[in-house]
Amino acid sequence: ATALPLSVVILVQFMRTIPPEMEEAARLDGASTFAVLRHVYTPMCLPGIATVLLLNFLTFWNEYLYSLVIIGPDPAQRTVQVALPTLKSITGTDYGVLTAGTVLTLVPVWLVYTLL
Repeated sequence: ATALPLSVVILVQFMRTIPPEMEEAARLDGASTFAVLRHVYTPMCLPGIATVLLLNFLTFWNEYLYSLVIIGPDPAQRTVQVALPTLKSITGTDYGVLTAGTVLTLVPVWLVYTLL
């Protein structure tokens, strides 16, 4: 629900850039409302949808405070972002484990950027 306003604004502004002649041409070819949506608007909106997906993924992947408050102190249910700071301690830090955890948190973000 937190990303919905930005998603709506981005997609509405993106839809406004689509020329109305595209819909008119599809209507003249005999396309129904659903066919216009499926065959005209959806392919043209893929860059906007990809942008919204990327922004929402990054927003929720990096959500630290919300995860910390909702999950609480239970170590079995911690997300990766909440668990990473617990790898540091007063007695010392194992930088190999901390680096491996950091790399593991970066892999999904890298995959999303690569695939989109």
